[in-house]
Amino acid sequence: VRRALVAASFGMKAGLRTTEQAVPRLRSALRSKCEAVADELCHFVYPNARSLHDTLHSYWHATFCLQPPGDDLMRKGIVDSMLLGC
Repeated sequence: VRRALVAASFGMKAGLRTTEQAVPRLRSALRSKCEAVADELCHFVYPNARSLHDTLHSYWHATFCLQPPGDDLMRKGIVDSMLLGC
């Protein structure tokens, strides 16, 4: 059963390899908007070494998973969310 519309778990990396600050600003905006609404609409998990279970659980119970651009073309979060049906 999908309990949340959107799940998200990503860091706020200061050193993203971009020519502009668009990616960090996008990540910051997505995170703040997600945190501002109820968990049934958007559930944000703060990434850290112990949050993998929480992140995967969040992806499993969400319809959509936010995967903003990162510092490389292939983000592990994209594969995780696809494998969990998000």
